[in-house]
Amino acid sequence: MSRLTFLFSFLFLLSCIQVNAQLTFKSDFYSTENGLSHDAVTNIMKDREGFIWVGTWNGINRFDGHHFRSFKSFPGDLSRLKNDRIDQIVEDFGTNLWIKAYDNQIYRFDKVKEEFNLFSLKHGKILFNRIKVGSGGEIFLITKNDGLVVIPDPKFPEKYAHFSTRSSSSVRFPSNVVNFVQEDAQKKIWISTDKGLICLMKRNKGFVQLKLNSSIFSNEDFASSAESKSSLYFGSATGNLLVVNKSNLSATINRISKGKINSILASKFSENIYTSTSVGELITVTANPFKVVRTSQAGEKLAWMFEDKTGLIWIEPDNNGVISYNPKTNSFNKITATSDDGYTYNGTYFRAFEDNKGRVWVSMKNAGLGYLEGDKSKFKIFNSDKNPSFDNLPNAVTALFYEGDGVIWFSSVDRGVNKVVLQEGFFKQKFPTEKTIQRSDNDVRGILVDRKNRLWLGQKSRNIYVLRDGKQVPIKFVDHEKNALGAVYCILEDSKNNIWLGTKANGLYLAKPLNAERTSYSLTHFKKNQSQPYSLNSNEIYSLLEDKFGKIWIGTFDEGLNVAIVNGGSTKFSNKQNGLKGYPHEGFQKIRTLASDGAGNIWIGTTSGLLVKDAGSAGVPGLRFANYAKVPGVKNSLGNNDIQFIFRDHKNSMWLSTSGGGLDKAFVQNPFKKISFKNYTTQQGLPNDYVLSSTEDRHGYIWAATQNGLSKFDPLKEEFTNYGTYNGLPKVTFSESASQRFADQSIVFGTNRGYIHFHPDSIVNKKSAAKMVFTNLQVNNVDQFPDSNGLI
Repeated sequence: MSRLTFLFSFLFLLSCIQVNAQLTFKSDFYSTENGLSHDAVTNIMKDREGFIWVGTWNGINRFDGHHFRSFKSFPGDLSRLKNDRIDQIVEDFGTNLWIKAYDNQIYRFDKVKEEFNLFSLKHGKILFNRIKVGSGGEIFLITKNDGLVVIPDPKFPEKYAHFSTRSSSSVRFPSNVVNFVQEDAQKKIWISTDKGLICLMKRNKGFVQLKLNSSIFSNEDFASSAESKSSLYFGSATGNLLVVNKSNLSATINRISKGKINSILASKFSENIYTSTSVGELITVTANPFKVVRTSQAGEKLAWMFEDKTGLIWIEPDNNGVISYNPKTNSFNKITATSDDGYTYNGTYFRAFEDNKGRVWVSMKNAGLGYLEGDKSKFKIFNSDKNPSFDNLPNAVTALFYEGDGVIWFSSVDRGVNKVVLQEGFFKQKFPTEKTIQRSDNDVRGILVDRKNRLWLGQKSRNIYVLRDGKQVPIKFVDHEKNALGAVYCILEDSKNNIWLGTKANGLYLAKPLNAERTSYSLTHFKKNQSQPYSLNSNEIYSLLEDKFGKIWIGTFDEGLNVAIVNGGSTKFSNKQNGLKGYPHEGFQKIRTLASDGAGNIWIGTTSGLLVKDAGSAGVPGLRFANYAKVPGVKNSLGNNDIQFIFRDHKNSMWLSTSGGGLDKAFVQNPFKKISFKNYTTQQGLPNDYVLSSTEDRHGYIWAATQNGLSKFDPLKEEFTNYGTYNGLPKVTFSESASQRFADQSIVFGTNRGYIHFHPDSIVNKKSAAKMVFTNLQVNNVDQFPDSNGLI
């Protein structure tokens, strides 16, 4: 039987949000190596099905979230596409894309049939400038010098209307040069020509021309427009502002500038109308009573404008940068940036928008893409060397599309397509050593939150840090340098407020506090000593635990278990060589983790499986041991014998993090008779089966650090929610047995690049509407296509 593989594109974004967090993002780059038909990108848009469409110098490309598929002409094919260089792509209300190509012709791409059709007029060939889609689905085609072509129903492109100075219909234009088409809230269509305005209304599947006061509306070259609740505004090349009453089409015209009115903006927060001019003015107009206030003489041309959610006006200057205007304070601020590579670019365009978190983004001429942070007076550019986390994203944007849900697509002079997924930085990555050339300086291995809510960190570089609220606390070890202890792999605070420090190769330290603030400690160093029978039997200390009797248990990574017996001022260590009865002499020698269950028994996680030991009494270790390992074919045995970490939750359930066997929950009545395990792996939703450590939040959810990000597990529903780089988690490798919880219930994990700190309550999962589209069918890994009858 042949194997059928159905390939679906599940087009959705799961994003995690937190208010007032540091900006983080995930970026991807796509080029011809990823399937683009050409690296020179001219246009990016998203259709209603969720596909991203990219126009290039060599056809259009559809991106389904994983793969690009190209559509273009080929030698000898039946395609009507005569030029593969694409200038513009728009989507109609049906299944078509309307495309303007480099030859200034219009093509209709049927997404169902996947074919191009040339749009042509019955009488002669004309050249087109732009495409616009009306609110009723109409297609407006603005020509170069032949008026306007309107297609009322895109399903029937042959039923078009052509309006010009030569129109035989009742609609006749004063000029064939069309500047723009504007549709108002009442669905009137306003067409600006270089010799005045025309207003059309759709009626009976056609259009009729509304009568306007010819003396006011004619003979003006209107270049810009805007709409408020009650009026329409049109700005001319000679500085005239036309105000049209929407209810009765009465109009007034006033000269407000000696220059061209490049842009008009109707404020959402006031009745003000803002105009920018070619002589550098920002002019504020109030309608009732009509009043003109010149608020700027910038000394350079001012063009496009937009208003953000706080009421600030952002203006495109003729030169580099962006200008912000605050109407409340009547103040201006010009913000500039320069290209990192030192080059000057021509033809790059200005664009500004506001993301879903209220950040203003600007694509500056000659300076790349960036955003305004804080009080919106400082510009952070993506490609700045001062911001290495921006991963050297390119200069000089040439095409830009913002999806509206935190995803930015853009292309640049460096070509290709960049995708940036904006994230909120609830996963905070912090570095104990900010400036260092040694990676090990920030490789966190030992970790502890003490009773004073201080964070102790042991680095592989042999450094020890103690932090409170992210700031270093001065800790003094009397007669000993705190950075000369060795690589601290585990840290324990006992019931007497002593700190125990286990090192990788330098034995064990006991730090006793000398003051009430616990900022000064005396140190006692314990090491393996062949001449002392009751010394440690190894200097490789990987885990520490205090039992309910106050005994300190030490897990070594080569010689098994030790227990410290303190008698007066002396400390002796019991192990398999000197009296710790029952401990295996073979196997179970490499201990990674120690934990105690609700009854006080010691759980020992090793590379050979699990040992459970009776803790004994205050001065005597127990004698009973039980061991558990993975049994081939038995599902309720251990998931993997190499156990990275063990912890007990608030219900006294024991959880084991394993190397390749996922997360295991232990089910036990008597641990010395039988323990069964339930394994949770990638089959149940874990992002990776290699789990380094885990902990519980205040709601009872289990947070597991894996080789592929973090996962939150709901033990009641048995559901995983996974977090990776797309959710703002920095690209790090988690350290084994390195997780703690602060008094405020926030969680910290050690990594090879500092530590990750977050509060689970701040994380809110927001799901966008999912769209599933069938994109491909494979049989035995071979793509299948319909035949001429539409059958496979």
